[in-house]
Amino acid sequence: MFRFGCIVIKSDILSRPEKIDVVLSISKAGPRSERGYIERNAIALLSNYRREALDAASSGWLGRSCNRALVRESHLWNNRHVAEDYDPAFVDRLEALVKA
Repeated sequence: MFRFGCIVIKSDILSRPEKIDVVLSISKAGPRSERGYIERNAIALLSNYRREALDAASSGWLGRSCNRALVRESHLWNNRHVAEDYDPAFVDRLEALVKA
């Protein structure tokens, strides 16, 4: 099992944001594994590194004070994959895994 992360859903209908844990049953970690593919592409997709921030970290996020530029500029607690482009097929593959 691989805990992919937590998705926060915000809506005008909900009285407060809801958090949903996403757990996928996929292969062990490794650079060529499905888990590695998902991790690389999720980080690349969510990263704000050298891009217009679509979902910027809050002004109080501790990463803004991090000594690593990749963390500060990506708005993620990651150094790996934040400067990469994601595979456009990734979103469809992730959707298929979530629906499985």
